[in-house]
Amino acid sequence: MSDVSQGPGWWQASDGKWYAPQPPQAPVDTQVRVATPPQPGWWRATDGNWYPPQAPPGPPGPPGPPTKKKLYTRVWFWLLVVFALGIGGCITIVSVANVAVNNATTVQPPASTTTQAPVVKGPEPTCAYIGTDPIFKDMQVELTFTNTHGDVNGLDVTYALLDGKGGTRFFDRKEDMTLAKANEKFRISVSTYEGLPPNINEATIGCRVLAIEEGIDIGGFQNSTDADTCTVLGADSSGRIKVDVAVTSPFKKTTKMQTWWALQAPGPVRFDTGTEVSDHVGAGESIRISADPVTVPGWIGDGKVTCAVLGFWDQGR
Repeated sequence: MSDVSQGPGWWQASDGKWYAPQPPQAPVDTQVRVATPPQPGWWRATDGNWYPPQAPPGPPGPPGPPTKKKLYTRVWFWLLVVFALGIGGCITIVSVANVAVNNATTVQPPASTTTQAPVVKGPEPTCAYIGTDPIFKDMQVELTFTNTHGDVNGLDVTYALLDGKGGTRFFDRKEDMTLAKANEKFRISVSTYEGLPPNINEATIGCRVLAIEEGIDIGGFQNSTDADTCTVLGADSSGRIKVDVAVTSPFKKTTKMQTWWALQAPGPVRFDTGTEVSDHVGAGESIRISADPVTVPGWIGDGKVTCAVLGFWDQGR
């Protein structure tokens, strides 16, 4: 201690005196082998040494970056995804192909209950409403068509009558042409056997041929031969024509035989079909038929009417 500084490191206390510099203290050894703790908070381990207190844990730091999956794990993951998509795509393609094949080879039912397109072959057929019968008041229709189905025992022609307001069908019927020849032409007037509905305007009635199809063959038919004849004898006082039919039974047993013939306008065009049933006709027996007179349609005019035997049906088979 001195009243004045004696050199570097001396320091002046609060009493005004100067004190010599103190030597630097040695670092505190964190391992102190004493019986009492050197300072508060120190703790003694099992090795007998004293250790300084540990700092209390601080607040958690910010989260570190996410752990990346190993490269080979991600590669395998995407390989599995591609494989699964490939299998799914193959299954989808196979399924679509199967549906397409089934649709191509399977006849599908109609999608709705609406009228299908007409089943008509050959020249466009025509159908016309021509009024009502003067006696029975039944509606009458005229059909014009050609048989394109070859020689058939029955030809079915289906037509419909339409209400002029929107063309709504209010009547349909199927007519059977017996023993139709290949490419035979027809122009026939038929009866609907029904009267005009009260809610239908007759002046606007339309008609359409829906289908021309081969009919069901019930069997037992025989065609005629050149020896079978049908002759037009002329017209009666009312203008109806008379015919004489001479035929020979083609059957080899006695049977009930039905004979069919056609009346034809020039062309020839069949406009009427006649028939007669004869009982107990023997095998090879010849018979003659005087048929009921037939009215000649006005559209024939002065054209010559002819007659031809079509064939026979065994009703007793």
